[in-house]
Amino acid sequence: MVMPSLKEGFGVAAVEAFACSRPVVATNVGGIPEIITDGKNGYLVNPNNMQELADAMIKMISDKKLMIQMGLNGYKVAKEKFDWSKSVKQMIEIYKEL
Repeated sequence: MVMPSLKEGFGVAAVEAFACSRPVVATNVGGIPEIITDGKNGYLVNPNNMQELADAMIKMISDKKLMIQMGLNGYKVAKEKFDWSKSVKQMIEIYKEL
C-alpha cells in the first residue's frame, strides 16, 4: 500500500494494510513513523520527494520475498499494538483508574 501523505494524524490506513499482511510505503509525517518501522514492515520516505517514493515502491515490488516478509511483520504490529479487543480492555482499565 502506498500513502504519499503530506499530513497525517494517526495513519489508520497503514494499520488496516498491516491487518491484511500488506507492507506500506509512506511519507514520514504525522503519526505514520509510530506505525511503520522503515525497512522492517515498510518504507518511510520524505514528503514531496517523488523520486524517493518511486524508488521505495520499485524496491518493494522488485523483491517479492521481502514484500511478503514485510507484510507479515506489519501483521504482527497490527495484532500486537492495535488489536481491537486489547484496545477496549486497556480503555476500560483507564476508565476504572479514573
